[in-house]
Amino acid sequence: MGFTDPLNVPPVGNISPDPQTVHTTNGTASIIFYAIDVEESVSVEGIEKIQASANLTEVGEVTDTVNIRVSTGAVGIILEPVEGDEILPTDETATINVTIVKADYITPIAYDGDITLSTTGPGTLSNNTINGVPSGQTTVTLTSTGTPGVVEIAASAPDLDMGYTEVTFTGEADSILVSSEKNSIYPGEETTITVTIVDINNTPVGFDEVVTLNVPSDYGIFDDNSNSVDLSFTGESSLTSIFKASLTSPLGNVTISASGGGLTGSTNIEILNPLVPHHIELFAFPSSVDVFGVETSTTITATIYDDNNEEITNYDKIITFIAKDDLGSDFGTFSENNIIPDEGVATVELSSNEIGTAIINANSSDGLSDDGSLSIDFTGVISIELTLGEVINWDDYNISFGITITGSLLNLYEMQIVWNNDNATLDGIEINSPYPGDIDPKTIDTNISSSPCIISSISKELIIGESDIRLTFSGSKMKNKNITVTFINEILESFEVTFIVPN
Repeated sequence: MGFTDPLNVPPVGNISPDPQTVHTTNGTASIIFYAIDVEESVSVEGIEKIQASANLTEVGEVTDTVNIRVSTGAVGIILEPVEGDEILPTDETATINVTIVKADYITPIAYDGDITLSTTGPGTLSNNTINGVPSGQTTVTLTSTGTPGVVEIAASAPDLDMGYTEVTFTGEADSILVSSEKNSIYPGEETTITVTIVDINNTPVGFDEVVTLNVPSDYGIFDDNSNSVDLSFTGESSLTSIFKASLTSPLGNVTISASGGGLTGSTNIEILNPLVPHHIELFAFPSSVDVFGVETSTTITATIYDDNNEEITNYDKIITFIAKDDLGSDFGTFSENNIIPDEGVATVELSSNEIGTAIINANSSDGLSDDGSLSIDFTGVISIELTLGEVINWDDYNISFGITITGSLLNLYEMQIVWNNDNATLDGIEINSPYPGDIDPKTIDTNISSSPCIISSISKELIIGESDIRLTFSGSKMKNKNITVTFINEILESFEVTFIVPN
């Protein structure tokens, strides 16, 4: 689709580039129009016409235009009741703010033209014509005719966008509306009942009487108390109560009625055939936890379902959570182990500072269980540290040195040995880990006559703790010589030690 910005006199904005072609998405294309940038003291008034055109296969070229007004002057009217005057009794008066605004529809600006105001509905204005607004802001008052209802107020001027607002005048309390959060519930389930006092137009109004809610005694109770409850209104328009159906409630529709102050109202709720608990479903978020991260726990929920996978929200038996590792040992720590579900859902936190996989199970005090498929990975990258221990020169040819590993064992894949004796040959390496106590030390015949020596595919675990490395040389003594040994694991992390062979 092509866009053009034909030359306007004077120009008050542009598209860039002009013309420009834009691909459509689902038949829609868009561009950005830039209004002219001027100093605050400069006045601008003009209309920029933007034209779009497209070649359609069966129709040919089609075009359309839009006009954009660019102005530093007054462009619109905002009407707004002062705070608290949006809804008033018929014996009170509403104050309406009238604001003339710039194009941002925020900044007030002076206006010297006439503004015409009109109303639709049961209300009259203090003034139907405003002869100029020097400060950009003024007010008018709206008085009810005595009849409850919505009054629509409009304001217009030939060169301004119209303003509009509404004020509602309320009448005397006329009836009670009773509503339920849920239209149907199961035996033992709760729902919130809302009682609202309204006028003849169903607009909520303040009330100062006691309203009594009633339900037949065999169907349930209000607020964990009785089948009748008094709601004391002290100026409010609505109050609530919690209705809980009895576990032995008759099935079908039940009427909840309200009466007070000479008014009445009611609503119907259906009591459904109770669901039979069948199984527990487990869910965890997140399903993978970094034990070295900021959050080291996961939230596990157990939800109760019937055999048709419909959630049972009134289930109230104790749910017990269990976490085991792959070997069947307890894993991690629950925030609680035994939970009574809320709305059919039991929630706990599982945390661990150990790496591993937790297999989660849950069962209930009445014999329900889950399918055992939930597992949570507690992961983390452990930092390995390798430090040099004692270096021993046995006979100027056999050199041993200790290393200490912390964090995690090191799966040794490769070693690199560098020495500064051109006449010395490295004949062999012996690795003892742990030291002492390695029953299967790793020995490597090297016979490398010049530095460096690189040995790959070693496959030796250097355990957490102390290990001992022995280097055997021939051809020239190694005392006072420099040796650097680099240990490289299977993921190519390298750990280096450097020492001088002692006398």
